[in-house]
Amino acid sequence: MAKKSFSFRYLSVVLALIVGLISSYVMLKFLQSREKDSMQADFNALAKDRFYSLQKSINGYFEVLNSIGATSAASKNQINKNEFRLIVQYALLRLPDVEVLQWIPCVPSSKRLQFELNAFQDGYPDLQISERNSQAKIVSAAPRKEYFPLYYFEPFYIDDSTQGRPNVGFDYASEPILREAMEKARDTGTIAVTAKMKLSRLIREPSGQNGCAFFLPVCQPEKPHYNLEERRLNLAGFVAGAFNIEKTVKISLQAFQPAGIDIYLYDETAPPISDQRILCMHSDLMQKGSSPISPQKEKEAGKVFQWQKSFGVGGRTWSVLCSSNSDFLLTYSRWGPWIAFSTTLLFTFLLSGYLFTLLHRTKQVERLVIKRTAELSQEITERKRAEKDVKESEERLKIIMDSVQAAIMVIDAESLKIVDVNPVAVEMIGFPKEQIIGETCYKFVCPHEKGKCPVIENGKTVDRSEGELVTANDKTIPVIKSVNSIMMKDRRYFVESFMDISERKQLEETLRALSLVDELTGIYNRRGFLTLAERDLKLAKRTHTPRVLLFIDLDQMKSINDTLGHQEGDLALIDTASILKQAFRDSDIIARIGGDEFVVLAAVTEVAERTRDPFGALTSRLQEKVGLHNETGNRRFKLSMSLGITHYSPESSCSVDELLSRADSQMYAQKKKLYSPAS
Repeated sequence: MAKKSFSFRYLSVVLALIVGLISSYVMLKFLQSREKDSMQADFNALAKDRFYSLQKSINGYFEVLNSIGATSAASKNQINKNEFRLIVQYALLRLPDVEVLQWIPCVPSSKRLQFELNAFQDGYPDLQISERNSQAKIVSAAPRKEYFPLYYFEPFYIDDSTQGRPNVGFDYASEPILREAMEKARDTGTIAVTAKMKLSRLIREPSGQNGCAFFLPVCQPEKPHYNLEERRLNLAGFVAGAFNIEKTVKISLQAFQPAGIDIYLYDETAPPISDQRILCMHSDLMQKGSSPISPQKEKEAGKVFQWQKSFGVGGRTWSVLCSSNSDFLLTYSRWGPWIAFSTTLLFTFLLSGYLFTLLHRTKQVERLVIKRTAELSQEITERKRAEKDVKESEERLKIIMDSVQAAIMVIDAESLKIVDVNPVAVEMIGFPKEQIIGETCYKFVCPHEKGKCPVIENGKTVDRSEGELVTANDKTIPVIKSVNSIMMKDRRYFVESFMDISERKQLEETLRALSLVDELTGIYNRRGFLTLAERDLKLAKRTHTPRVLLFIDLDQMKSINDTLGHQEGDLALIDTASILKQAFRDSDIIARIGGDEFVVLAAVTEVAERTRDPFGALTSRLQEKVGLHNETGNRRFKLSMSLGITHYSPESSCSVDELLSRADSQMYAQKKKLYSPAS
């Protein structure tokens, strides 16, 4: 009976406690729901006011930019520095968050040289169209269809020469993030905004703050631009600039009193998992020296009100997320629900406290036992799961290494010994896998770097850098490689991947050779001649061997073009190159340096030098070849040449340009004598 009575009393207390707790909880939730609805309505009103203020500021900003574009497009002549300054002064006064406004002209490849010459007259003596190479250094821009270099910018006191940032003449189209926005602006005919980027890429901004660049397309005056093709064809350039996102948000919200609201500005167009997605955070807590926590963490804790809305900005979609923080909760929270809940709980616990005190010790022991048992079970489960994950990871890593098309080599970071290679690496090296593992990486990859590993010694990042691979037959293969550092089982390893770039190197050599050869005649062009002639004169000075330079002008070339057509003129040039190759040796340097001008740099042999007229043999042989061609050739024209000959002595310090000038003067003297009216 005592046991039953105890159980009955225990059950009664438990039931009373349960009823009291349920009643208290239901009442609390009801009151909290009413309070939450009221706070949500207040929060939504505050959030909407801030959203529309920010949207209005950005829309007003774009209206001013469109007016700049309209003024620039209305100019009948090309925009100059003073006109650009007058156009943007009003915008800079109205838009304090704009860091810089720039004029980016469209420069076709054919007008690049003229553009750089005009820049010299415009006050930029050292301007050349440039870009960043793979080492982030400013170099001359590679040839392409068109360029978009920085030309004018305001405010003018911004120093664009700081190392690591674009300068005047920098081709904005060489930067992928800028080129994407420029193409979008050109094709749509409207303002396009980039993804989030560091302002230091465009202006002197040492704090590394984030911002966005914009591009407003400007078409050529009085040219149509109503469809995509017309906009691309008649593009004059861009009005470009950069603005500080945080400053923009701060200025648009400065009229509002702190209300405990955190504002998160997102770029919905950016990839979901990307640093570019979140543009900025603005919080009332920031004004007090604190930092807001993540809105997702606040929402999970159930202590946050949120309101979100999206709007379009320069071809991208931005969204504003307003989230309450602790200041909002302290300001707008009411204590009525909690007072009622506390009173009900106090009454419930006073009724059941005595018996719960007696049962507390037993329950405490049981709770500790259950907790410890659960912890042990969880530890065992987690350990098994971790072992399984490690095994699966190793299997996945092996599958990936065996299936990837690039050669992969895993290297111990301390000993620099190879611990694993994939089949592609084994095939490229030529040794069995067992002979490769255990060797130092320098035996096969970049042996010239032995003892000065760029990753270990200098802490450099190796990403797509060129190197060499030594194979089993001691053959050296050019490769491009990348090295990443990883941790496995508390030990550091390097994962080095590399690919054979032999074909690319051969193509580069072919392209380099083509740049020195005249496309029409197949002999050297002016660049090829100057390059080879300079080397040949150095060789002549070392070997004490004289040289002869012949400057040859094809007579009556204009008459052939005018009377027979340019096709016959091209044949005359080709025949002249063929005659020169027949008349001179393979070791002599033959080139076409102008429209109808040819030069030959020939070595004077010891026998020829001892003759009375070493030049006569050369000219006679050449005239003989010309006469033979005119007699036997089936052409509608006869070839005739004017010659200028000069001698180079190894003891002299005469340059290639001086030799050309002397031979050119002699050639024109001969031509003047030959075609003068008296003759």
